[in-house]
Amino acid sequence: MIIWLIGPCYGINAQSLDALEKKHGFQDIILDTDISDNPQLVYKKQVALKKSEYPIHVYIRNKGSYPNIGEVPIKDMEVKVYLKKIIEIKIITPKETDIMKALKKLYGEPSFSVRSNAWEWQTEGVLLSLISVGKKKLEIKYASRKLNQYIKDKKEEGIEDLSTDF
Repeated sequence: MIIWLIGPCYGINAQSLDALEKKHGFQDIILDTDISDNPQLVYKKQVALKKSEYPIHVYIRNKGSYPNIGEVPIKDMEVKVYLKKIIEIKIITPKETDIMKALKKLYGEPSFSVRSNAWEWQTEGVLLSLISVGKKKLEIKYASRKLNQYIKDKKEEGIEDLSTDF
């Protein structure tokens, strides 16, 4: 009798992180693209960035836009924009276990970040995190790794310029 030893098969149903990189955002909101490509989003406010001459602009969804993720209602949504490019999409939903199950099915097993207290999926260009907010809410956040690194580099340039003045 021949016995085949097969190692554990993880994420058989998962499309993998390649799907996250390819999708590069949430529904039709794509990270790193121009905000003007999304007429369903409306300007809310601007937030100053330390050590940067350019602020972050916050957009919200038009009434009636993006009501659900499947059967789960979206309570709140914010899209952050830097220099007219989408850098982050934040979605608040009721705490629903089906969200984690769906994300695992799509992108495989996440890693847990103790620093941010979140479950994370990372690709070269996208960081997707799932965070429990209180007892009744979940925060799903898509962030552009490329543009966030650009912002971080600009902040460090400002500090470097400042330090050379001394």
